[in-house]
Parts: sequence; C-alpha cells; structure tokens
Amino acid sequence: MNRILISSIILSLLIACNEGEDSQTMAPMEQDATASDSGLLIDLDLPEADSEQNDGESTPDSAVDGSIPNEPEQPEATNGLEPVNVSTWMRGLPPSDSDPLFDKYEMGEVNYPVANNVGDEDGVRWFAQESDEDGTLSRFGITRGYAVAQIETQPFERLVIRADRVSQIWTPLSVQPGDFYGSGRALAPLLHRGNKLTVAILADPRRGLPRLRLYKTTDEITFNVDDITRPDLLAGDMEALPIGVPILNLLPKTLTNVQARVIENNWVSDTTITLPGLVPGSVSHLAFEIAPKSEWPEPGTEIELTLEVHADELVNRYQRTITLTTIDPNETHRRSFISPVDGSVQYYGVRPPSSVNPERTYAAVLSLHGASVEAIGQARAYSAKQWAYIIAPTNRRPFGFDWEEWGRLNALASLDDAMNRYDINPSKVYLTGHSMGGHGTWHVGVTTPGRFATLGPSAGWESFYSYGGSRRPNGPVARSRAHSDTLNYLSNIAQRGVYIIHGDADDNVPISEGRTMYQAAMMHTPDIEMHEQPGAGHWWDGEAAAGADCVDWPPLFQFMKRRQLDPWESNFVFRSPSASYSGKHSFIELLSSVSPDADLEVQASSVGPLLEITTQNVRSMRFDRAGLREAGIEEINVDGVALELTDDDLIWGPENGKRPGQHGPFNEAFRRPFCYVYEGDGGQDARTAGFYSTYWALIGNGQSCGVEVSRMTEDNLSGRNLIRLGDTALEIAQEIFQWDEDGIIFDGRQQPNSALVFVYPEGDGLSAGLVAAEPVKHYLRQVVPFSSRSGLPDYLIFGANGASLIGHFDSEWNFEPSYARP
Repeated sequence: MNRILISSIILSLLIACNEGEDSQTMAPMEQDATASDSGLLIDLDLPEADSEQNDGESTPDSAVDGSIPNEPEQPEATNGLEPVNVSTWMRGLPPSDSDPLFDKYEMGEVNYPVANNVGDEDGVRWFAQESDEDGTLSRFGITRGYAVAQIETQPFERLVIRADRVSQIWTPLSVQPGDFYGSGRALAPLLHRGNKLTVAILADPRRGLPRLRLYKTTDEITFNVDDITRPDLLAGDMEALPIGVPILNLLPKTLTNVQARVIENNWVSDTTITLPGLVPGSVSHLAFEIAPKSEWPEPGTEIELTLEVHADELVNRYQRTITLTTIDPNETHRRSFISPVDGSVQYYGVRPPSSVNPERTYAAVLSLHGASVEAIGQARAYSAKQWAYIIAPTNRRPFGFDWEEWGRLNALASLDDAMNRYDINPSKVYLTGHSMGGHGTWHVGVTTPGRFATLGPSAGWESFYSYGGSRRPNGPVARSRAHSDTLNYLSNIAQRGVYIIHGDADDNVPISEGRTMYQAAMMHTPDIEMHEQPGAGHWWDGEAAAGADCVDWPPLFQFMKRRQLDPWESNFVFRSPSASYSGKHSFIELLSSVSPDADLEVQASSVGPLLEITTQNVRSMRFDRAGLREAGIEEINVDGVALELTDDDLIWGPENGKRPGQHGPFNEAFRRPFCYVYEGDGGQDARTAGFYSTYWALIGNGQSCGVEVSRMTEDNLSGRNLIRLGDTALEIAQEIFQWDEDGIIFDGRQQPNSALVFVYPEGDGLSAGLVAAEPVKHYLRQVVPFSSRSGLPDYLIFGANGASLIGHFDSEWNFEPSYARP
C-alpha cells in the first residue's frame, strides 16, 4: 500500500491531522526539524497528501533584519572526496491521486526509467532534466516528485551524496534521509553493488529546489569535516573538551569496536573513545576527546589535531587533521560537552561576564535561539553583563525541535554543564529566548519551574495549536504529547516573575501570541510585565542596549537581577504531564502515575518544620532528604498519612513498575545512549537502522550505534538502551501480543501485514521493539521518533488498514485495554 495512503488512514483513525500547513498557505511559523517526507507516520502536522512541513520560518530569524551575527556561509569542501559529474536526471511526476514509486523504492526496486511524457505503466511521467553547474535541478518545477540518475562505478569505488532540500534518497541497497533544510553540510553514503548505481530522490520544491552533488572514494569510511561540532580553545585553559565529527560508514556491513582517537602531539595527549558499532551505510557522530598537555597558548595560536578512526572490520586506519585557533577567554565562545542523552558532542555559546572575579559567584541567563539561528550567534546578540553568564544552548540544530523533547533536554544539559563549569548561584538562574526560543522559554519554563527565577520570552508563541493552527491530538497520543500544551502547566510558575517582549508590528509571530500568554500567565502570577515595542517587527534593534534590543533589553535584565529563586521551596503546586518528561520540582521527584491518562499534581504547604503534601494521580515519588533539610522540613504528611524520615532519600509509594528511565512513552527509549540491534547486515531491518542513524545524525546532530545481535555483549552495550529490530524484538513482542508470520493477532483477529512498535523495561533502561511482517518491514521507517511532535505512547500496531491498536501499558507494565484505543 502507498505510504502516503497509509499515513492518511492512520491519521484519520487516531488523530486529526493538520490541514494544509506549509509555507505557501499559512503564516510563517517555526516548527521542529523532523517531519519531512522521510519522516513520521503519526505526526499531527503532516498534511494528508504531503508530509513535508515548513519546519522553519519562511523568513529566517537571521534574515529579518540581518542583526543576528550568525556563522558566515562556508564554501563547499569535499572532505577529500572526488566529485562525480551527474549532469542528467530523469524527473518523475506520479499521478496526482497516488504515488506508485515510494513503496517500490522502499523495497529496493530502484530502476532507471525510460523517458515517457505520456506516463508509464504506473502512470508516472518521466523526462530528462539537466542540472546546473552547482547540482541544482533548476527545472524541477513546482510539483513534489522524484529524480533518478544512473552512475557508472569502478570496483571498490564508494559513493557519497550531498542532497540539499531533499526529503529521501534510495539506492537498491539503502534508504537515506536528505537534508531538507539545505544546509550544504550534510553527507550520506550510497550503498551499491556492480558497475552501475541507480539513485532516486524525493523532493518538494516548496522548500526550495533540490541541489544534488555526488562524490566518490575508495575509502571504507569518510569524515564529514564540514559538520564538526567543536569547542573554542581558550588561552590559559587546559580542561579536556570533546569535539564531534560525523563519520560515514561506506561499507554494507556493521563496524564494531569503533575507536575515535586523537593522536598525541606537542599540544595534546593521546585519547580514545570507543563506540560499540556503526550501522552499515549510515552516518553517526563520533566524539573525540581533546586533552591538552598544558594551558592553551596566547590567542591566535593555531593548534593542529589529528583525528583517527579504526574498527575491527576496517582494512585501514583513517586520519584527518584539523586546525583550531585559540581565542581570548573573555570573548564570546563555544563550549562543548558530551550529551547525557546520546553520547554525542553538543555545544553552547557563552557570553562571559565583562570581568570575572574568581572570589564571587554569578548569575546565569539561559537564552534559547530562534529558528535558523546558531547558538553562538544567539550569544553574540548580547552585551556582556558584569553579574551574569549568558548561556546559549543549541536546539541540537539551528531549527531543531522547537525546544521541546530533545531541544529541551539539550537546553537543560547545557545549563547543567555550565553550572558545573562556572561559579553560578543556583538561586539566580534565568530563562529567556527569542521567537522559537520565546516558545521554548514558555515550554521549558512551565515544565521545569524549579530551575528558573524568571521567564523572559521575546516574540514567543504559545503552542503548535495556537501558532499555525495544528489540531489537538486525542486518545493515547494526546497523553504522550501532553507537554506541548503550554497553557495547561502555567500554574507551575505561580511564584515566578515573567517579563514578555514583543514588537507590535511582528509579521512572523503575531503579537496576539504574546498578548494571549500575558493574559493567561496573569491568572497565575502577579509578578508579570509586558513590553510592546511600537512599530517593531520580529527582530528589532535600537540604541537601548549594546546588544540587539529585542533580546538584550535592559529592563528585562533589571527585572531578572531583582529576583531570585528558592530552589527548595516548600509551598507550591506542581503539575506534570508525565513523570518521565517533567518529574522534578524542589525536593520531590515524581516516579510514576496511577493512570497514564491524566496529569500528575502535587500540592505542598509547610508550617514550620511540618510539610503537608496532597497528590492527584501520583503513584510514587521520591523526597530529596538534603533538600528537605535545606527547607527546614522534619515532618511530612502525604495525603493525610505521616511518613517516617531517615537520613536517606525517602520513596513514597511502590518501587516496582514504571519509573523515570523505565517509564515510557516510546520516545523515552531514545533519551539515553542507545544502540540498534538487528539480525544481520543485509535486509530491511539493517536498512531501517541505517535510516534512523543517519536521520538522527542529520536532524539532531546525534550519535547512535548499531550491532548485529550475534555480536552483543554485556560489556559493549552496558549503559545503553536497545532498539531491537525484526526478529530480535519478536520474542519479546510475543510475550505481550500474539504474532504469526503474517503479523499481529489481536483480540482474536488477524491483522494482516501488520507492524508493531513498543517499549519495555530491560536491565536498568528502556528498550524499544520494532517488528513487522516481511512484506511491510519498510513501514517501520515511517515512525521515526526524532521530532517534537512525533510522540507515540507505549505501543502502536498498524497495517494496511491503518492502526488497529495504540496505547499505554499500566504502571506495572501490564497490557491494560482501558489505556488503549482500538
């Protein structure tokens, strides 16, 4: 069955899909980076006939008035690869009412077509088209469709593609996502065999015309040095810092025991970081450690680093030398760290105080960037503050995840790293951001109220539902994505200060968004102000601040400076969409809910040393004993029952079943370093793992690994969640659901050619299973989780007739029909 039809059927059965949301028919909006034609089976914002979204503003932040000092556009570098001239592509136009090519290509049936302006047996019209000198298909037209090329190859010759503004790429042996933002930096391997390679791409010209450049090499792997995640080397510093580089596995086999090494020289010590494995024909970011032997020398000194990659299956070791230049530590700079989410290297921009006194502590202002903006550009939009560090995290990428899901996690991980690195007073931490970052300020602020004394959204928007008109999900999907509904959690900022900034002529994020949030927040906190800048658009500047006025607004910083947080407050109401997403506040940590179908709520009030707690839908929670001492609490009553305090943390409620890290929903399996597990290097399961791996590297600047099930050991996968594909998940699936060679049997009824995705606890983590009947294994590539709006609950069963079951397991991981939707 056609993939678009499958998506439409499931959407119609489960949720109300967004109607016509794209850059041609709606106000410009900032959206997450992951709902493309290669993307999601269940995403509220996929139009029925076209799953590619406008994931960023049609006028990027950096182009509104040119004020954000982003990175200059880099010239193309070929990474030591030899360009391949492909001047002719066959342009394919499917019938308007169907798409006969997608499923064929997904199954590996990628053939070079014959020109036929009337239409072939599938109704597809094909005609030859020449590409421009830079690889742009300038005559692609205005209709979503395909382009196919054929390339002569030599023995041991391997091919790589840079596919800008492309949704998906196929060869007979592989499926890859394209770079639908057209960054000009992404590379993907093209697996093939024989002396000819046929490659097909899918693109929607509403995002921009596709630009396709191919390269060849005889190497087994290649470094993509155009896409490095690097730190700045600060003169006088000698702290070890990581650097991240995307590595392309150009072989049709798994690479195991992958060693990312920095070779010793006069500047640095020898270091090695090992990844268990790289999926065949995929991309993953590797982390390398830069360990200086002494303090970095004066600013402007060039430091050469030789990076080396080796794996058990590689014939050769591969090296690449890069050069970094030291800078003054008082300048705005990048700081890198290893993400606790996936082990990748991420960075944040730092605007240090105007002068740093080692004898004092400072405040921290976490500033979230807008769509298309680099974090270092966001940091440079501020003037230095004598009293505070400006910390500008990435949203994983300039467009990223709307500061929800992985964007939010990266913001909080950046803040944690900064708190460990700098002398920051935890009671003087503030949150702000512009545009997409203004939305992030609301979202991160209401779901993490215990970290921030104030919220300062600039040109922010409420939610996907108000900004762009996405229709709310229902059923189990509504619960797995409940955190997106910002208004429901505004009560969490009842004791926080809020300062809203918005230009009253903003044609990107309407001022109505700011005014709506002002009125809504006023219902919960009296400490709120709003500044409307007369005549100002989306990004505006003047003479009020040394930085850009719309973010570096002096009254905002005065507002922050006058307020501070009580990190151990004992009088509050905390409402959470899920213990796995928003679980910590003050001295409590929510562990699990009674029902997955509702929010959790804790009301706390104290009189002297006595703390009274009342709960709603809370099954279990942990009390931080040190935090209780800081708050002066020595007696606790929970729902009218006294608890006995000891010197250790106290757990109230059952300790079995669901808990953070082993809670669900589906996306939680990807919030800790994870590894794909599959039976063998060939076939659809490994192909799906490769697609997921490259997708995460491209869209999330992320790291993932892959291993064949026969190569699994406790040592090489320790501390990782397992994403099991195919038969490796089947035995576990059969413990919950009936399965035969045709697919799932549920409620006594066969679900022919069905697929199943689900999560389950394994070891100390949360694993995922993805299994499908042989003819529809490619369906699994339509549930890519890497989106702020792709959230599935604990399980989904679907097939040719759409979704047959979706829901959550109960609090003890039992299948509970009342938590499901047929």
